[in-house]
Amino acid sequence: MGAAFAYSGANFLLAFYLQRTTGLAAFGLFALVQVYVQFGMSVSNGLFCSPIILAIQSETGRRRQQVIASFARVSLLASLVGAAALYAAVLALTADPGVGLLAAIYGLGSWTRWFFRSVELANGHVLRPASADVLYSVIVCLGVAGMMFLKIDTLHAAFAVQTAGCIAAFAAMAGSAFAAFRGAFRAPAAPFNESFRKHGRWAVLGVATTEATANAHPYIIGAILGPAAFAPIAAVTLFYRPLTIVAQALTQYERPRMAKALAQGDAAAVQQDVRQFTVASTLAWAGNLALVLMLAFWLTGLIGNADYASGDIQIAAILLGAIYLARSLRGAESAALQAAGLFRPLAWITVVTAPLSLLVVGVIVAIVPGAVVWSLLGILAGETLTCVLIRRTWHAHLNSRTPLAQEGPQCAS
Repeated sequence: MGAAFAYSGANFLLAFYLQRTTGLAAFGLFALVQVYVQFGMSVSNGLFCSPIILAIQSETGRRRQQVIASFARVSLLASLVGAAALYAAVLALTADPGVGLLAAIYGLGSWTRWFFRSVELANGHVLRPASADVLYSVIVCLGVAGMMFLKIDTLHAAFAVQTAGCIAAFAAMAGSAFAAFRGAFRAPAAPFNESFRKHGRWAVLGVATTEATANAHPYIIGAILGPAAFAPIAAVTLFYRPLTIVAQALTQYERPRMAKALAQGDAAAVQQDVRQFTVASTLAWAGNLALVLMLAFWLTGLIGNADYASGDIQIAAILLGAIYLARSLRGAESAALQAAGLFRPLAWITVVTAPLSLLVVGVIVAIVPGAVVWSLLGILAGETLTCVLIRRTWHAHLNSRTPLAQEGPQCAS
């Protein structure tokens, strides 16, 4: 957890510097790239990081390495496709191909690093991923210090610093990463294909619809109104970033433990993990909310700069606080459902909630384009419904003799 916060703190420092020194358009574009990269990490979670826990659970020796290598090959290919898409998206928003190329390289490095971090955790290795996060934070913090000293605030420098951090992070996981890559293109396709048929296709559907539920506003606002319109929301979201890190760290640590307990039939241990996860994430939310509200209403000079309207900052702080509460309350149950391999009911939940978010966000942006911050109401509606359905699905699974993974779409209701 400490290493994850170091990683987050370094990114926060970079974003904080940019939102203080650059214009709305530049910071808005930087924030949109972070959203796209985070989406790629979510896709990696759905396709590789969650399913690989189940795929290697009963494997040992050479067979285990073959499964990891099979996943590594597809992960690398998916990262290359994602990097090309990110380059095209950035190029559509700015006329600078250099920024697009650096953003794409940063995305490729982030997604590849994330995959191997998850493999290490699935193998029960905690110190290597933690060391990787610390190395990333050290390099990025040094880069930001250099940017501040030289008074550089360009996106070229920002993405170059983040890419350098990703490269440095591989030093902590070099042995396992190189071993997987060395055998990746000779690995059999069957292990990943089997996992994709069983879990991956539902996980990817869930990731896509979850992204629509949780992050509809950056895509809609960025496409229709441009990066500058997204900047105020992004500036406030920056200060809620610790909650995302808490959720990711708890999920990646607890999910393999839950999967092992479920495989052993120890439902009591899983329920205890779920309760502790929820308490930790809710306490983190309360502390984070208090900090953001203090900054938004009393220390207003720290969020944004003179280009940002204080009213937009305050509204965003309140609405985002409610959104993150819903996410904090359902994070544990979501991790437990993934550990149980119930990707299908998870996917159907967000198939239900995504249209709600998209509809409300689209209507608000179309009717009141000058009040973009209110589009967060659409995200709040989708996240609240998602929270209710995920918690209901998990409790139904505990109380049911028939695994929900075999019941089909009706599980979501």
